[in-house]
Amino acid sequence: MADKKILVWDSSGTMTNSLPERFIICADAFLTVHPSTDLQITLGNQIVTASEYAAKIAQMKEQYARFERLNPFVQKGKDGYAIFEAMQRGIDGQIETESQFKAFKKGLDEGTQDAFYEAFQNIRRDMKKKDTEAWYGLQPAFPGVTEAVRQMHDAGLWDGQYVLTAKEAALVATLVDRYGIGDIIPNSMVRDTIDTKANTLRVIAQERGRTIGDVVFVEDSMPNLKPCYEAGAKSVLAGWGYTNQIQLGEAKQMGIPVAQNARQLVQILETIAK
Repeated sequence: MADKKILVWDSSGTMTNSLPERFIICADAFLTVHPSTDLQITLGNQIVTASEYAAKIAQMKEQYARFERLNPFVQKGKDGYAIFEAMQRGIDGQIETESQFKAFKKGLDEGTQDAFYEAFQNIRRDMKKKDTEAWYGLQPAFPGVTEAVRQMHDAGLWDGQYVLTAKEAALVATLVDRYGIGDIIPNSMVRDTIDTKANTLRVIAQERGRTIGDVVFVEDSMPNLKPCYEAGAKSVLAGWGYTNQIQLGEAKQMGIPVAQNARQLVQILETIAK
């Protein structure tokens, strides 16, 4: 299979529409480190079930929209803290670029961010345990993506397909199974990000006796995709995910193909593979 490339899918924002899940967990985690926040987050400083969370989203439309606007700048799970901190300070509307978000993030207390992320992980695990079906319901697959995975598999064009996540591989693997593509992407091919996504792609390639230039990475986040592209991975931006118009334009300027939907993606991948 030395002539075939390796296809790697990002999880959140590319395969999975996980924004509702991220928002409500980030909100509750933020309350654990800032219980007296003035933000109108009505979740309460406690772990509740996913069903209860889902009902709360409708009560926080304004906060959700503000969170969604900054989400394209997120690279790591604990970046959700920076979004809520900016919202708490009332300056989130002033952050317009990735560099501005990074500069704001750099000035935040590391210990508080770490405490936030620990709470975030615990809440997510507890949510899945307490109300598994509702947890799955908060993060459906984007339209056509799982069909694209199967179409790529049936075409026999690839030396394996992987999913790369900054979440937790074990949790994401259950989603992959839930989407009905676990036979194509088994648990062993759902990978945690090691330190950077580019380095993780290198490891995947090395395991198959290849280089990062033999990897095709589908990702919705330009802050994550750009370093992979610069490291030599063939890259495709998932335009249906958590991106914005500036980032779409940046991808096009760099020569990174942009797929606006799963059908376009299949066409792009077929061209790359052949």
